Amino acid sequence: SGTYVQVIPYIYSVDAEGNEYNFLANYYRTTQELASNIFRKGYQWPFHATRVMDFGSSLLDMAVAQEQQSGRLVFMDFNRNPEVVPGDLPFSLDRLDDDVRTYLENNDALAPSPIERLQRMNPLSISLYKMHGYDLTTQPLQFAMNNQHMNGGIEVDIWGQTSLPGCFAVGEVAGTHGVTRPGGAALNAGQVFAVRLARFIGCTQKRNIDGDIAQLAAPALASIREIITQAHDNGSGMPLSVVREKIQARMSDYAGFICHADKVRRATRDALLLNEFVQRHGLAIKHVGEVAELFMWRHMALTSAAVLTQLTHYIDAGGGSRGARMVIDPQGKCLPQTRRGVKEEWRFRSELAEDKNHKLTIQYSQG
Repeated sequence: SGTYVQVIPYIYSVDAEGNEYNFLANYYRTTQELASNIFRKGYQWPFHATRVMDFGSSLLDMAVAQEQQSGRLVFMDFNRNPEVVPGDLPFSLDRLDDDVRTYLENNDALAPSPIERLQRMNPLSISLYKMHGYDLTTQPLQFAMNNQHMNGGIEVDIWGQTSLPGCFAVGEVAGTHGVTRPGGAALNAGQVFAVRLARFIGCTQKRNIDGDIAQLAAPALASIREIITQAHDNGSGMPLSVVREKIQARMSDYAGFICHADKVRRATRDALLLNEFVQRHGLAIKHVGEVAELFMWRHMALTSAAVLTQLTHYIDAGGGSRGARMVIDPQGKCLPQTRRGVKEEWRFRSELAEDKNHKLTIQYSQG
């Protein structure tokens, strides 16, 4: 729920020695600007490069990511309001941007503390954490920036059917959210598409299968059995923990919401080499309990190679920052500013108008 930040908790970081930092005060010019943009993350939570400019809400994402890269942990405290920006006035509900103040007022949430505002706006959000043994009324909540809404997925038709007849994709996996994920996209992609494909299947798909089911399934089952057997007896295969670490680190470092134009090509090469190794030599498992992960990481190796290949193609063609990804480029025209000055290392490419007219697709062709 976006309510967790719409109640404007105090966001801070802690280093290895336990020292606390009001780090957002290094980025926003006034306490009002800082607090108002914490609130806006509640409904502008998918990162967007344009909101890094002009002290927007995505500057907060960049600030949190910077703290994480520095080895600090980041928390939100619902018992404290935001700390003051040096040289400015302290936090006050009377000093918020008009859209923020109006929203809180309309929701009867002009309470003194964040936890009280949360209790008024969304009490179930407190109960949710309490069900899992975490009390927001007494404990600060650790959080991090997540790489999400990359806005790609399996290509589908208007009924949700993929290029494999009879196989359907619904929700974010289908990639129908659009680059900026407008409001209602999740509802449309999930629930509405689910109803559409159910109707399509009910009206068009065969009720009876021609041939013996066991005979039809035999080749697929044999292939699955072969992969499992190879992995279980594979002394030269890559352990699941190793392939998982390689893929996760590479995708986070080079294909996340902060993407460096000059580093993606090498990451793509490494991803393709990893996928080739997995296909040739396989993975190694120690017991049958790892079978599900075996197939998942085989697929992840292929998927990460596909995503990075497409990203390299896009960047090499001059593609700019779109949706939930900022393409860092020393030659970029967009230069973010903070209270302490410009961030040259965050210079990025602007979105190209012509990119809006294209949809990039990639197809796997074995051999």
